[in-house]
Amino acid sequence: MRRVTFGPFQLDLDTHELNRSGLAVRLQPQPAKLLALLVEHAGRLVTRDEIRHNVWGPDTFVDFDQSVNFCVRQIRTALHDNADTPCYVETLPRRGYRFIAPVQNVENDAALPPATMAASVVASPRRPRLPVAAVVILVGALVTGGAMLHRARSIQPSPAASRAVQEVQLGRFFLDKVTARDARTAIEHFKAALREDAHSAPAYAGLAEAYNQLGSVFIADQPPVNVRLLALRSAIRAIELDPKLADAYATLGYTTMHELDWSRAEALLRRAIELNPHNVTAHHVYANYLVARRRYSEAIDEARRCVDLEPASVRARHLLAWMLYFNRQYAEAIRELRTIVEMQPTYAQGHFRLGQALIVSRRWDEAIVELQTTVELTHRAPASLGLLAMAYGGRGDRAAAQRIVAELEARASTEHVPEGAVLLAYIGTDDKARAIEAVARSYEERDNYVVNIAADPLMDPLRKDPRFEAVSEQVMRGTRLAALDGVISEGSLARR
Repeated sequence: MRRVTFGPFQLDLDTHELNRSGLAVRLQPQPAKLLALLVEHAGRLVTRDEIRHNVWGPDTFVDFDQSVNFCVRQIRTALHDNADTPCYVETLPRRGYRFIAPVQNVENDAALPPATMAASVVASPRRPRLPVAAVVILVGALVTGGAMLHRARSIQPSPAASRAVQEVQLGRFFLDKVTARDARTAIEHFKAALREDAHSAPAYAGLAEAYNQLGSVFIADQPPVNVRLLALRSAIRAIELDPKLADAYATLGYTTMHELDWSRAEALLRRAIELNPHNVTAHHVYANYLVARRRYSEAIDEARRCVDLEPASVRARHLLAWMLYFNRQYAEAIRELRTIVEMQPTYAQGHFRLGQALIVSRRWDEAIVELQTTVELTHRAPASLGLLAMAYGGRGDRAAAQRIVAELEARASTEHVPEGAVLLAYIGTDDKARAIEAVARSYEERDNYVVNIAADPLMDPLRKDPRFEAVSEQVMRGTRLAALDGVISEGSLARR
């Protein structure tokens, strides 16, 4: 059995099984076979003719260009890679592909997670093992008298740059978990990447996304004012370092949107998609932008593009369900969300959104079950509690809802409790006056939830109140984010 590791991944070159930090990553047979071919020849160009011969064979007749492009997209999706700024698979137009990440052979460490395997290789008293790329280089040098060795050395990243790439990939892995602890772990990995390579644009883009997560209503680790400026600075720095990095524009678009600078947010998100039409993050954030602007059918189209790009992604399917919810297609949203939580029972956001859809469908008991699970998975995060209070209130259990309100108000004196969470709890106790006050504070503090108040069906009990409508209209009018003046403008985006 021949196994190798790269970043957080482990690949069996014989069976083509791919794992990430010990968890299986699904790849269809042809993309998996192509990945194994690229990894086995890491560090050198694998031509399109070689791919045709080794993956499909001379007697197989397919639309080769379409097939190989599909396989590469699936590989990049599985590895969370980016065609514009690749960490793993580099495209050489009209020639082929090259696997550019450092690769490490694994011998007898099957029971260890990838990080432990890497450590065991360093500490092992056995003869040092050469990475696959080094083996290829040495064999080529023997055959060509050193010409291939010189060429391969010229394309190898420096050790520091290679370590930076690995740290960025680990940071991305933890970001996908969407918890406060994992977002903080991701930040440490992105900072480690910058210590290795101070000019790593992907590391700055990852930092911006992690800061945004910490300030979100769902995680609520920090008030948005504490982290949003950090997110802005990190995203802008990423664009300065790499003006064609789609992730950086998408993250800056997300931050700008939550400051209610709608026009520049859309320009940034459109630029991200223009730079990389296959960038799932860009489509994901743009879908959220569109639904906040009440452009529901466009939002659903963007979410479906995410699913097309990442068919097996829980995150993409979760986005589609959420967009269906905003369009009041509750039955379809609930079906999608039930599939998601069955696929990944510990995915807290899936249970949270399912509870949300069940509340507006007035299926109170089912909603309470889902939200109790969310509260447990998030360690009593304020947003989970606020939505649970709303479900209790809908069922008529005002006492249970009031207990949650009391808990949130007590916690607000010692920790950050987002106004969006308190708002939901007040609706649960039918305290509309305090709910309206929470809406106003949410707007003043630029709480992440405020971008959706004009669209969210959960706000229906407040819509007839003129004070709520006044805030909703302010949100839809938007503002101008002064921090971007002189840095990013619609005109400068068009000229890039």
